[in-house]
Amino acid sequence: MITINEKHTVKTVFMKEEYFPIKVCVNNYIDNIKYIQYEKDEYNMLELTLNRTTNEFYRLQLVIGNAFTIVDEVLTPVNNFAEGIAVFNTPEVTKTSRFDLLIYSDGVEIVLSNDPVYTWFKTGNVLFGLNADNKLSLIRIISLTADERQHIIDELTFS
Repeated sequence: MITINEKHTVKTVFMKEEYFPIKVCVNNYIDNIKYIQYEKDEYNMLELTLNRTTNEFYRLQLVIGNAFTIVDEVLTPVNNFAEGIAVFNTPEVTKTSRFDLLIYSDGVEIVLSNDPVYTWFKTGNVLFGLNADNKLSLIRIISLTADERQHIIDELTFS
């Protein structure tokens, strides 16, 4: 189950780090962490870092992405969302039915399943799209600069 803690609004920071195409962190540091993974296979894996005590989202990191598509359009805006810190009470590893990485001119969309999104949670510049069963179906990273977008493309091309 994924919920939202609306008591806190946070900012996220995109970090350009070698070997990691995408790394987005909440602006406050925590040291008591745990990891959960969303993966389709050994070539497509996303890691979320959470606060070990509260399960609140801290970091999103694309560990490996085998294929991506560049879309020369802007992401369609999401206007109806709950905002705060996403809270993940999910298994440590979740196998996904899809792992499509779409790079738009202003953001990224990571599609993890064919299920439609019914609910959106926004944590900083990260939007989590949940299906009817309250499971993660899609992730969006919004408001990327041209430089951040190019970093993603360069790292995916290099790896």
